[in-house]
Amino acid sequence: MVSQKPKNPRKKYSVLEAYQCPNRKVWYAKGDVVELLSCEADFLILGGKVALATKKAIKQKGEA
Repeated sequence: MVSQKPKNPRKKYSVLEAYQCPNRKVWYAKGDVVELLSCEADFLILGGKVALATKKAIKQKGEA
């Protein structure tokens, strides 16, 4: 039996504190919504930089 992988394993996270992405050298500001893999997000969650995004945060960012 072959298991299917999810199409997009990334999840949306809201930025709690500004931080610089080590791969892209891009700064993300407080309130931004970013898509990260779980392995990328673990370190940022432990550091208090990001949290799992709520639908309210996603809508507000999309409207702006």
